[in-house]
Amino acid sequence: MTVKEIQYQIASRLNRDDNEEFLNSLIPSIYGNYARLLRQRRQRGSYLFQLERSFDVRLVKDDLMDICNIPGCVVLRSEKKIPRSIEIEKQKPYKISTIDKRNSFDFTTPEQFEFIRYNKHTSRELRYFYINDYIYVVNSQVLKWINIRAQFENPELLQQFTNCVNCEVYNTEIPNELAPLIIRAIIETEFDILQPEESDGEIKLQSNG
Repeated sequence: MTVKEIQYQIASRLNRDDNEEFLNSLIPSIYGNYARLLRQRRQRGSYLFQLERSFDVRLVKDDLMDICNIPGCVVLRSEKKIPRSIEIEKQKPYKISTIDKRNSFDFTTPEQFEFIRYNKHTSRELRYFYINDYIYVVNSQVLKWINIRAQFENPELLQQFTNCVNCEVYNTEIPNELAPLIIRAIIETEFDILQPEESDGEIKLQSNG
């Protein structure tokens, strides 16, 4: 189901489907609930791999990131800000690889890298940070592009990354199994209108009052 279809289903049940401003105001709530439901599923051990999106992003040299002051170590940064993934608070918020998928990058933090960089066995490994919405890659002087894969909070934000070989960002539809849950959550929590269980695909409004 498209986001627009979800917008109109919510608005029509509230008799506001002719209000364009109201329809647009629903978009943040739709994606907020979408991300919440995906995180809940993840916590229960259920992961919808078909909702992962993948794209390439160009790297630029970042001379301001002073975390790699050992010989031969270079810091590169994604040219654009990277939208948030649903795993943003986890230990590996993104799956980062070279665009040929032959080499992957381990996630770390600048604090962890302080210790890693002095270990002769791990200091040369490919690693990445996520700081202020940018991906930073360390220990690579030759890379110009990386591939990023994840489940994203708002897939529509990925449309800026369509000029690449490995793009998988075009389908921004909400799965049919999640759409009714999103509609119910928004109507009940934001507009205080109880929703009975669905019957034959129909939901009738029922006021708390």
